[in-house]
Amino acid sequence: MRRLGFYGVGWWLAALGGVALTQGNAVAQDQSAVAPQQALEEVVVTAQKRSERLQDVPISMVALTSADLQNSGAVTLQDIGREVPGLSIVTLAPGQNTLIIRGISSTGGTAPTVGFYIDDTPVSVANHLRGETDPVLFDLDRVEVLRGPQGTLYGASSEGGTVRYITKQPNVDSFEAAVKQTFSYTENGGPNNEIDGLLNIPVSSTVAVRGSAVYRHYDGYIDRYPIALNEINGVGVGPKTKNVNTEQTTAANLAVAFKPIDGLVITPSIMYQRIVLGGAFAIDVPPGSFDNPIQTRDTDEPSVMKFTLISLPVHATLGPVSLVSSTAYNDGQYDSAEDNSKANYYYLGPAPQTYIYPGAYVTTQKTRVFTEELRASATVGRVEGLIGAYYSHERDFSYGDWPISAGYNAAFGTPFGAEPFFFAGGSWTTLTQLAAFGQFTIHITDKLEATLGDRAFHLKQPNSATYTGFYNGGTSTASGNPKEHGNTPRFGLSYHVTPDAMVYANASKGFRPGNSVFLPQDICAADLAALGLSSPPSSYTSDSIWDYEIGEKFISQPMRLSIDTALFYIDWKNLQQTVHLPVCSFNFTGNFGAAVSKGVELQVKYGITDALRVTAGGAFTQAELTQVVAGTQGHVGDALQNVPKWTGNVSIEYRAQIRPTISGFARFDVNASSRQFNNFDPTSNYYATAGYALANFRIGTDSSKEWQGSFFIDNLFDRHAETGLRTASGIDLPMTRAVSLNRPRTIGFDIRRDF
Repeated sequence: MRRLGFYGVGWWLAALGGVALTQGNAVAQDQSAVAPQQALEEVVVTAQKRSERLQDVPISMVALTSADLQNSGAVTLQDIGREVPGLSIVTLAPGQNTLIIRGISSTGGTAPTVGFYIDDTPVSVANHLRGETDPVLFDLDRVEVLRGPQGTLYGASSEGGTVRYITKQPNVDSFEAAVKQTFSYTENGGPNNEIDGLLNIPVSSTVAVRGSAVYRHYDGYIDRYPIALNEINGVGVGPKTKNVNTEQTTAANLAVAFKPIDGLVITPSIMYQRIVLGGAFAIDVPPGSFDNPIQTRDTDEPSVMKFTLISLPVHATLGPVSLVSSTAYNDGQYDSAEDNSKANYYYLGPAPQTYIYPGAYVTTQKTRVFTEELRASATVGRVEGLIGAYYSHERDFSYGDWPISAGYNAAFGTPFGAEPFFFAGGSWTTLTQLAAFGQFTIHITDKLEATLGDRAFHLKQPNSATYTGFYNGGTSTASGNPKEHGNTPRFGLSYHVTPDAMVYANASKGFRPGNSVFLPQDICAADLAALGLSSPPSSYTSDSIWDYEIGEKFISQPMRLSIDTALFYIDWKNLQQTVHLPVCSFNFTGNFGAAVSKGVELQVKYGITDALRVTAGGAFTQAELTQVVAGTQGHVGDALQNVPKWTGNVSIEYRAQIRPTISGFARFDVNASSRQFNNFDPTSNYYATAGYALANFRIGTDSSKEWQGSFFIDNLFDRHAETGLRTASGIDLPMTRAVSLNRPRTIGFDIRRDF
């Protein structure tokens, strides 16, 4: 198909602009007034587990409403990241995301540094090897991004911050239905489509049912070629698989609200999502490049990620006391295959392996998590209080095998005897957490408030592992049962200069759990001796941070202006770092060194006129090592991994009345990120990823809130962004780098009908 270049885009814009101007001029003779832009929206959030205005929450946070998500065209976690300064998202592929807030980033450990929630349920898992999944954004009420540690109310892994997806609840008062269809085309790729639907049925005055479903198919934009027989960076002879990195996502959500008596609401729900990827979302450089987005692999690399989330929230009011019980069960599974053909030749060629031979490492990861949280809140005099208890029981299982095939032995003369695997094995982990928490806001005066909170936790994590194969030096087994306890307090002061202007200061603590360490002692003995160790470490403990911040929030409806600013300083201790053992080529995690992160965050919304609004945000983050241990990676002063110093976004949105029942809008936005470092070795191909700036454009109309439609261009100027560097067993070789690449310019339209 002929490439639709930028000049083609220009014709589309000119045509649409001409239509809009013609309609506008026709109406202008009868109607000179431009449709007024709505006042700055007053958003109600539940970041502190109670409903309150965003403007009254004394922490640095961003809330994106359903209207914000729709206006920006957001459909993925990456899209959320471009709207929130200071939130960095490393994306290897859809459903494979690492969230970083305020520079709290580490490649060590298995637990994330940012908590991820759907409503009141944590969906981050302790065994975080695959990254965060990518729940669909359709039929969300809002997204809340809380910056800084949220250990008091949200517990483990909310170390750098917390991201919350808040779903829309069943409505007993009115019928709702909507269908949305999106078509688009990706340059150098192919056609994409998505269909979304929702239905809300009030069965009676006390019962309502709400359901939504999404089907998405995105074509790929990376071509796969075979590997040359004797050259890791070469392109072999054979068939090409075009657009191998396809995505197919299916999701559904069903919730029922029961209100049997006044003051009691029970809302059971079930959410299901499945993401199927046709191949890796990475190009190999070399032989590929931004201008030639290809990968060289000899085996297929599909992956399937799915999860089912069953939840039972109960909200009750007993006089002045509000009670909440949140029960949930999360069942997730991730299956993948990775081509390890290059790795074998790198380690074993040219003898005994005389040429590159196809080989794949196939893995399965399963997670089962049960959570229960009980909390009560009330206001007594000048004190707003919340107390609660939390329990979770998580079971993780992972297994992978890289077999030595009969064909391999026939080709190279059975070089490893009866050994059936290059590498194989599995691990079993159970994480149990218990916590009690409380937070109290004391209204010292009508303007001055103090916040005091703490969370006491206890966790245990029995686990075991068995590994075998040629690269493991035979069979090894290990087990452990690390236990920890501690607390994560919070202290804060806030002062309301006016009802719409506030200054605040906070000090808060966050942590993430440790885990066991599994290393084969026999083949890694020399590496361990170089670190002064006679045997492999059995575990590593949690790391923790103290965050100190000051900030202000200001909003003025007459001025159509809001400004939020925060400055922070973070002290990070017992940093979980990855230690590479060069002789045996294994890695392990230990608590080595310390780090500091400091910076500033800014968010501004300004209505220049009734019709024209500008939103801008930026963040500066300087995160670096302050203490290291001999034998570990990095030096004092080195920047932490995957933390850009600068991130920012600007959007300009114009709305006008085209006809009495039809309004139109146009939106242009840009998001940018500076260079970031992926490891501490300046000589590595994986040392850094370049900065980028990406732009998007959208123009559309809506008719009395029934029909809505828009034409959009994502990645307007067709710029390339390295969204992540894929470092896995088979492709992180010193002579090439696997670069996850953003989607090229995509042009399309969507149409929505509300009933």
